[in-house]
Amino acid sequence: MNPRCPEPPENSRGYQDFAELRAVGAPYIDKTRFIPKLLGMKFRILLITRPRRFGKSLLLSTLYRFLCCNYKDSPDFEPQLDRLFAGLEISRKSHQIFYAVHRARYAVIMLSLSGIEEQSFSACLNCFAGLMHDLYKNFEFLLKRPELTAAERRRFNLCLKLDEPGDEAQRRALILEAVPQMARLLRRIYGRKVLVLIDDYDAPLEHAYFLTARCCSRQAEGALPPDAADSFCQQMARFMRDLFEPLVKPPATGKTASGECASAIYRTIMTGCLHLPEERIFPGADNLTVSGVGDDDGLQEICGFTQTETQKLLESYGLSSHEDTVRKWYDGYRFGQRSLKRIYCPWDVICYCKEHEKAAAKMPRPKCYWANTSGNDLIYEILSHLTADLSCDFEVLLKGRTLYAPLDDHFAFRDLWSRHAKTQLFTLLYLSGYLTVTRPSPGKSRAQETKAPVDQGKLPPEDMKKLPLRLPNYEITLLFAEQLLAFLTGGRESPAGLKAKRLYEALLSGDKDTAEACLNYFLWTCLSVPGAGYEPVFHALIVDLLETAAPFGARVKPGSESGTGYIDVSVIEEDSSRGAVLEFRRLKGKPLLQEQDEHDVLKKAAAAALKQIESRGCAEGGDFASLKSVKCWGVS
Repeated sequence: MNPRCPEPPENSRGYQDFAELRAVGAPYIDKTRFIPKLLGMKFRILLITRPRRFGKSLLLSTLYRFLCCNYKDSPDFEPQLDRLFAGLEISRKSHQIFYAVHRARYAVIMLSLSGIEEQSFSACLNCFAGLMHDLYKNFEFLLKRPELTAAERRRFNLCLKLDEPGDEAQRRALILEAVPQMARLLRRIYGRKVLVLIDDYDAPLEHAYFLTARCCSRQAEGALPPDAADSFCQQMARFMRDLFEPLVKPPATGKTASGECASAIYRTIMTGCLHLPEERIFPGADNLTVSGVGDDDGLQEICGFTQTETQKLLESYGLSSHEDTVRKWYDGYRFGQRSLKRIYCPWDVICYCKEHEKAAAKMPRPKCYWANTSGNDLIYEILSHLTADLSCDFEVLLKGRTLYAPLDDHFAFRDLWSRHAKTQLFTLLYLSGYLTVTRPSPGKSRAQETKAPVDQGKLPPEDMKKLPLRLPNYEITLLFAEQLLAFLTGGRESPAGLKAKRLYEALLSGDKDTAEACLNYFLWTCLSVPGAGYEPVFHALIVDLLETAAPFGARVKPGSESGTGYIDVSVIEEDSSRGAVLEFRRLKGKPLLQEQDEHDVLKKAAAAALKQIESRGCAEGGDFASLKSVKCWGVS
C-alpha cells in the first residue's frame, strides 16, 4: 500500500452489491443497458478485463440480481425485483420484450476470488475450501428437495464440511468438483440453464506472482528462484487450470462428470484485471471471448464513467463547478483500439464526491484514492527496482509526453524477469490502468510529440505492437513521480540522500541560501523540466526528499488543512520542537522575460505564498501549537 496516498474517506467505499446500493438510495450510474448486449453476444465463456476499482464487481452483482431465478418460490420475489430495476434503462419500453424473456430466468452461481491472498498454496487452498463451503451453505435449502440422490446428498454434506480441517487431497477433489456438481443439481431441479459468474478470477494468481516477485528482487541476477518449477505460483496456475476446465471445455462424447457440467452451464462470465493466455489456465481457449481495455467490442463503456455520466454524478452532489478538477485528476483513460472511448476512474470520482459531501464548506483538495487501494503490491514491487533505462522512460511520461512502447498480447507474469521484461512491464502497466493509450498528434513525428491531451480519435493502422502511451492523469503522475524520485535519490547515504539531509535541515533551521541551492540542484537533476507543468510532481519531489532525510519520529505531511487555509507540505519534528510549512506557487503560462525580470516575478510569487501562510494562520495551532520554532517558506 502506498503510504503517501490517503485512505478513502469514511462511507466512501463503492458498493459492490447492486441490491444494497439501490436499497440505500445511493447514486447509481446506470449500466443496465449493457445487459441485453452481453446476452446477445455469442460466447461460451466471456472474460471482461478492466483495471481495479472500475466497477467490475458491481457489474456482476447487477447481472446476478437481474437474471437469477426465484430459488425459494417467494411470492414477493418478482415485485421486489421490479422495484430494484424501476426507472433504469433495462426496464424501459425499448427493452420490454428482453425484460420479460430474461428477467429471473436463469439459475446463477456467483463466486468472488478477490480474498484469496495467502502466503502459501496450502493456505490459499483453505480459502478456496471456505469459498465452496459458503456456496453450498447458501444452497443448503436444496437438501430438502426430493430430486437429490443419496450420493448427491453425501457429497453435498461433504462440501458443507469444507471449512473444517481434513485430508488435503480429498479437500482439493471436493473443491474442484463443487461448481460442476452444483451446476448439475440446479439444472435438474429447476430445469433452467446455469449461468456462472466469477469475479476477480486472476487475484489468486497475481498474488502468487507478487510473492515470487518479492523473492526474485533478492536475486543478484533477477532470475526466478531455483525451485520455480514447483513454486507457489506454478502450483496456483495448475490448480486454477483444473478449477476452470469444466467451465470452459465443451462436453466430451459420452456422459462424463465434466461433460454433464458443461452441458448444464449456459454461459460463464468472468472479470479480472488481466488476460493471462500464457498461464494456460483456460483449457480449450477457443471457447473464450475476451473484452479488454484495447478491444472495440461495444463494451468500452461497460465499466468506468463516461464524461456525461461523470457530469451527472457531480451535478447530483452539487459539484458541477468541480468538473475541471475531476477531469485533471481522474480522467484520461482511453478504452478501445481504433475507436477510443474516454473513461473516468469511478472509484476516484465517487471518493471525491463523498469527501466533499462530508467536508461540506471546507472543500478539501483532490487526493490519490485509487492508487492507495489494495491490489498494487505487484506493481510497487516491480517499480521499486527500476533500472536506469526504465527511469528514462518514466521521465518522458512525467513530462506529459507520449512514449511509444511495445506491448505483448500474450502477457505472462513469469516473463517479468526475462529478457522481455520491459515489454511485459509496459503491458502490465497498460492493462492495470497505470498507462493509457492515446493517438499521435496530426502531422507530428514521434520525436515531436507534445503533451496536448487527446479526447478521442483513431489509432494508425501501422505499428500496432508499439502503442503511443501516456500517464492518464495527475493521480498516476504522482505515483510514478514517487517511484522515479526514490530511484534517483538512491537512499539516505547516497550523495543525493546527503544533499536531501542538508535541504531538510535548512528548511527547519531557516537557512534560506542552503535551502534555495539544494532545491535548485534537485530540480535540475531530478526533473529537467519540472513535471512539464505538473504541480503534483513538484510536490511529490519535495515530499520524497524530505521523507528520505527525516529522522525517526518526524512527520512529513503532503497537502493538509491548517488554520483557515491549506498547506502544500508540512514537517513536524516533535522531539526537537520544531517544524516547517511550505506553500508553492507555480507561474501560469511561459512569458518571455529577461533574467532579472524573471527573478523579480518569482520573488513576488514566493512572497505571496508566504503571505498566505501568515494571513491564514497555517503555522499556528493544531500540530504546530506545541512547537517552539516553525519556519514558513514560500516557494516559486
